[in-house]
Parts: sequence; structure tokens; C-alpha cells
Amino acid sequence: KGYDELQSIVPTCQQQDSLGSQKISKATVLQRSIDYMQFLSTQKKKQEEELESLRKEVMALKIMKANYEHIVKTHQSSPSHGQNQVSDEVKFQV
Repeated sequence: KGYDELQSIVPTCQQQDSLGSQKISKATVLQRSIDYMQFLSTQKKKQEEELESLRKEVMALKIMKANYEHIVKTHQSSPSHGQNQVSDEVKFQV
């Protein structure tokens, strides 16, 4: 019963012949189950790495946003005599 359940859960174990009368061996069910679990483990690791990368990117974007907000506040509080340029010091900070 356990092998039949594994065979129904694991996509690579599902019967591929059109008659559906021939079962795959227990050893094949176990091996395909192991292969599938390794595949899932690899996929999970890739997704965790991608998630960490995206978290770092979000943090970097938040820092950039804070820097740009600081530039805007600085520029609004002390406008340059009619000039719309950002000073080199502020550019360096960004």
C-alpha cells in the first residue's frame, strides 16, 4: 500500500503505459522517489538563494531611496541661487 501511495504522489513514478495494467517495481518506485526528493531539495536551495538575493536587493534599494530623500530634503532646505544642479558633495554621498 505504501509503494502504491508513493507511486501516486511522485510524478516520475506515475504509470506511463497506455494500458495501465503493468506496475513498476518497488525498487524503481523507491529510486524515482529518491531522485524526485533530490530534485526538490535542489529546487528549494535555488529558491532560498534567489530569496536571499532579492532581500539584499530590496535592502540596497531602501538605502538608495533614503539617500535620494536626503538629497531632496537638502536641496529643498537650501536651494542653490536659481540653479537646479546637485552639488558634488551630495553626489559623492549617493
